[in-house]
Amino acid sequence: MQTSIREEKLPDEVIDAHRTRADFLKWKLLITATLGAAGLGLSKDTVGKDSTALLALIPLVCVYVDLLCSNMNRRIILIGQYFAQQRGNAYESYARAASERGWFSSEDYALYGSTYTICIILFVVAVGKLYLTESTDLTDSYFQESAVICGCIIGCIITLFTQMDQRRASCIIKRNTPDLIQNADIQQRYLQEQYRNEDIARLETYLTEAGAFKFNCLENGLFPAVGQAEKDDLSGYQHAWVRDNVHIAHAHFVWGATHTALKTADTLMEFFVTQQSRIRQVINDPSLAENPMKRPHIRFNGHTLEMLEEKWSHAQNDALGYFIWFYCKTAGQRASGIDDSSLETLALLIVYLQVISYWKDRDSGHWEEERKMSASSIGAVVAGLRQVRKLCLDQDLYRRQPFSNHGINEQFLNNLEVKGTKVLDKILPYESIGSETKRRYDAALLFLIYPLEVVSHDQSVQILTDVKSALQGEIGIRRYLKDSYWCSNYRKLFQQGVRSTDFSDNLLQRDRYHQEGMEAQWCIFDSIISCIHGMRVLHQQGGTEEWNEQIRYLNRSLGQLTPNKKTGFLDTILGWIKLRKQKKDSGTLCPEAYFYEKGRLVPNDHVPLQWTQANLKMALYWLNQSALARKNIKVKRGDNVFP
Repeated sequence: MQTSIREEKLPDEVIDAHRTRADFLKWKLLITATLGAAGLGLSKDTVGKDSTALLALIPLVCVYVDLLCSNMNRRIILIGQYFAQQRGNAYESYARAASERGWFSSEDYALYGSTYTICIILFVVAVGKLYLTESTDLTDSYFQESAVICGCIIGCIITLFTQMDQRRASCIIKRNTPDLIQNADIQQRYLQEQYRNEDIARLETYLTEAGAFKFNCLENGLFPAVGQAEKDDLSGYQHAWVRDNVHIAHAHFVWGATHTALKTADTLMEFFVTQQSRIRQVINDPSLAENPMKRPHIRFNGHTLEMLEEKWSHAQNDALGYFIWFYCKTAGQRASGIDDSSLETLALLIVYLQVISYWKDRDSGHWEEERKMSASSIGAVVAGLRQVRKLCLDQDLYRRQPFSNHGINEQFLNNLEVKGTKVLDKILPYESIGSETKRRYDAALLFLIYPLEVVSHDQSVQILTDVKSALQGEIGIRRYLKDSYWCSNYRKLFQQGVRSTDFSDNLLQRDRYHQEGMEAQWCIFDSIISCIHGMRVLHQQGGTEEWNEQIRYLNRSLGQLTPNKKTGFLDTILGWIKLRKQKKDSGTLCPEAYFYEKGRLVPNDHVPLQWTQANLKMALYWLNQSALARKNIKVKRGDNVFP
C-alpha cells in the first residue's frame, strides 16, 4: 500500500493536536483564574468594585476550551482508527483496546470534571452573594448574580451535551471495530506477553478441551473444509478441497500425527488416480485446459472421492503443486514405498504441468476467482517439483517404469523447475503483474515462505512487510485489497446458496458491492506469520525481535477465537418448541474470517474452518519449539538472560 504525502503528515498532526490541547488546558486555567480574581474583587483593578458579572464568563470560556479539546481528541482518535484499521498498526489497535478499558479516562475527568466543578462553585458563590450580601443597588446586584447563575447553568448543559457527544463518537468507533480478543477466558487466563513452555502447555490443554482443536477427520483420512457442515450444506464447505487437506495434513505431520498425515496423503493420491483419464486427455489435447471443468478436479466429495457436477473453477495449479509437494515430502515415511499406480499418477501430473506451461498458465489460484498468472500458484508448483527431485534421488525413481516411460529424468525436472523459478523471480513481490490483473499485495504469498519454503530470505522479508503494512487488519488479515468475498453485509446481499458459489466468470457481479477498507479479515494467516517468525527464531535469525513477533501473531490468532458462550434458558426453551434455531456448538471455535455486518466485524458462516484450526495448533507447536530453543541458546534481553 503506497503511503501518500498526506498520510506521512498524520503522525505530526497527532503530536501537534496533543500540544495544542495541552496549551488550551493551560489557558483554561489561566483565564479562569484571571476572571475569578477580577470577579471576586481580588485583583488590584477591581478592589472595592462589584465585578461579579465577570464570573459569568468563566463557564463560557471553559465550554469553549472543552469544545476545542473534544474536537481535537476526536481527530486524534480518528487518525488512530485509520492507522489501526486501514494500515494495520498494532500499537494503535492495542491503544484503542486499552482506551475502551478506561486506561485514559482520567483526561476526561480533568477536562469535563473541572468545568462542572467550576460551575458548581460559581453557582454557590452567586446564590450566596444574592441572598446574603447587602447592597445599596439591589437591581445591579440581582443582575450580576443572575448572570453568573445563568452562565453556570448554560455551561453545565453544554458540557453535558459535549460529553454525551464524545461518548457517542467513542461508541461508534467501538461498534465499528471489535475487541482484539473475542474470548474473555483466553484474554484473562492464558494470553501472555511472553510465554514459557508450561504456559503453552496450559493454553493448548484449554483449547483442546474447549473444542478449538476438534478435527472432523473422515474414516478415509480426508478433512471437510468446515468441521460441522452438514452433508447437504448449501455452502458446499462439507466437501473436500485438495489445498485445505494438504495444509491440514501437513500441520498434523509437523506436530507428530504422522499416521493421520500419511492417510490424508494416500487418500488424496487415491482420488488423483481416479483423475488419470482426465489428465491424459489434457496432455493429448492441451486446448481442453481452457475449460476448468475438463481439468483435474481439486474439490470433490470427500466421502466417496467422486467428482462434483457443480460448475467450479478447477483451474488451480497451486492445488496440484501442493499435493505433489506434500505427497513426496511424506513418501519417505512409507515403509512400503510408492506403488506403480501412484507413481504413474505422479508422472502424469508432472507431464500435465509441463504441457499446460504452468509457468505462464492463467489459473484461478488460491482464491478460486478470475484466472491470471499467479506467483502463489507458480511457487507452489516449483516447491512440488523440488520435492519430486529430492524424492527421486532418495529412492532412485528415475529408473522406475512410470517415470522412464514419460521421459522424466533429472534434466527434465530441473528444466521444468527453472522455468517456474525464473518467472517467479520476475513476478515477486507481486502476486500478478498482468496489465488487467495486476496485484501487488496478496496473503497467499505467505505460503511460499512457510510451509513451502520456496522463496529467498529477501523475498520473504518483502512479502511479510507487504502483508503487514497493506493487508493486516485489527483482527485478521485481508486476502487482498478490494476483495469482495464476504464484503460488508454479505449475508444481506447474497442468499445462503449463492454466497460460496463459483464467481470466477462473473466476479464483477460481486465486486460492485465492495467498499474500500471493508474487506473480510481472514483467520488463517496470522498463525502462519507466527510460524514464519518461529522458523527464524529456530535458525537464530533476528533473536528477540523475531520471538516477539512470533508471540504477537500467535496472540492475534488467539484473539480470533469465538467466545465460549453458554446457551440461555430462554434459548433452550425456544429451541425445544422450534421457535429459535439452536447453534450446533457454542465452544471456542476457529472462524474462516470476520466480515463487516451492520458496521461491526463478526465471524462469517464457516465456523469452525479446519484449516484455521490446523494453522493455530501448528503455531502453538512452533512457539513451544522456539521457547525450548531459547532456553538452550540463552538469548540476551537487555541486562538479563531470557527466559
